Amino acid sequence: MTISPRSWDTILAEILSYAPTGWGLSHDPDSILAAVMEPLARGLARLEAEAAERRQTEVSPATAIHCLDDYERILGPDPCRPGGFADTLAERQALAHARWTEEGGQSVPYFTGLAAQRGVEISIEEFAPARCGITECGTSWSTPDEWRYPDGGLLATGDGALIVTETGAPLATGPLALLPPRWQVGPPRMADYWRVAFGPRAIGWARCGEAVAAETPHCIFEAEAEVECVIRRRAPAHTIPVFDYTAHAWQPPQPLRGLH
Repeated sequence: MTISPRSWDTILAEILSYAPTGWGLSHDPDSILAAVMEPLARGLARLEAEAAERRQTEVSPATAIHCLDDYERILGPDPCRPGGFADTLAERQALAHARWTEEGGQSVPYFTGLAAQRGVEISIEEFAPARCGITECGTSWSTPDEWRYPDGGLLATGDGALIVTETGAPLATGPLALLPPRWQVGPPRMADYWRVAFGPRAIGWARCGEAVAAETPHCIFEAEAEVECVIRRRAPAHTIPVFDYTAHAWQPPQPLRGLH
């Protein structure tokens, strides 16, 4: 049920209806009593209008302004944000809403969503050792959709069908890159690791003639400390996330399947 705010004259009429009757207390809108009560009626009308407006905006931290301090007080400082809170109003609303509505999860979309809420693009690669009953020696089980051109171009459509020319010839000329297989040779412990590759970013590489040995870093980039903290705090307890800032410097991401 939606209740609309009343106008000041409607409120004034109700106030006058509560006054005692008699020639000294006229209920007429033009009476002295009405003139005395009009400021009160106008104040109550403004209060109801403001309450109706806040009912639409303050119910969620994503749009709250007046109650945003209360949301932040209840949530407490964000342990992954320097200073505990965001700076601008929009950032405060986005951060409070993300924390207020978070339900948790352990899937790849959940973790990519956590980064996206903070304006960061990531892809995730999961590792798994070879397993009996799944891995086969001496066989190649790759499919066309697991191949890419060196520039990232697709070799096959989403359903795995080869992309062909107008004459039906496969566009499989030139060098190709194979995505890493899901089951890889390695120790069982590798199943506990997963790699978080951050989206394309500026990388300052050390270069011959400019870099100084033992002084110049191999590469310089801006770390996403907040996103790293958020992921570490929510990662399954038995797993170890590894953060990679340089993967996209030479190859595009392939979410859920790794980098080629």
